[in-house]
Amino acid sequence: IEEREPSIQIKPHIFIDGGIHAREWVSPATVLYFVDQDRLWRKNRNPHQRCTGVDLNRNFEYQWDPRIGGSTNPCSDVFSGSTFLSEAESSSLKTYLQGFDNTEQSSMIAYLTIHSYGQMWLYPWGYTSALPTDWPDLDAAAKTACDALQSVNGKNYVIGSSTNVLYSAAGGSDDHAKGIHKIKYSYTLELRDTGTYGFQLPENQILQTAEETWTGVQAFAAYLANNHCANSNNECIWQ
Repeated sequence: IEEREPSIQIKPHIFIDGGIHAREWVSPATVLYFVDQDRLWRKNRNPHQRCTGVDLNRNFEYQWDPRIGGSTNPCSDVFSGSTFLSEAESSSLKTYLQGFDNTEQSSMIAYLTIHSYGQMWLYPWGYTSALPTDWPDLDAAAKTACDALQSVNGKNYVIGSSTNVLYSAAGGSDDHAKGIHKIKYSYTLELRDTGTYGFQLPENQILQTAEETWTGVQAFAAYLANNHCANSNNECIWQ
């Protein structure tokens, strides 16, 4: 997504969309194939100075700080942007989540951002090793999910806070969801594997990964229904 004056556009552009009609499955699949031709690209495609892209998971507002796991160098893979929410993608997500905000806690009770790799179910914070005050609740819900996930294909997931299990990185979307929008159960899921294939997971593991993760998410949702929702004043209506 770009906002540039036509007079200063140096290269001609081609715009492609796919999936505007949901039942036309081959359309998004084909467009994703196009994307796959540059499959190890990390950032978005927004030009910044002499390089392209911002790491969107360093660009969110809550505790944004390029010095913590990010960078001010536009050519870095972890470039945090010129300021927080500088990108259309991160700004649009904030606007969407604001629709669920109220004075005390978001009406959206869970937020999952799914990444790879490492086999981890991580909760905030990413900007500090300190834990949120409700970390035992987050830990218990994650354990229920990971136990169910493991029951499918035997894959073990590590549970803990992003900084303490993985690394420090400020400006992540899960920190933002919890810190700004008060979404209690906010997590980053790092899917398969643990490093053998890394980002280039073999095709024969993709369906297995999806199936076991779906089982984990279902167990997670059931846990929230039986615990968080049952102990709150508001009935949880799943969407």
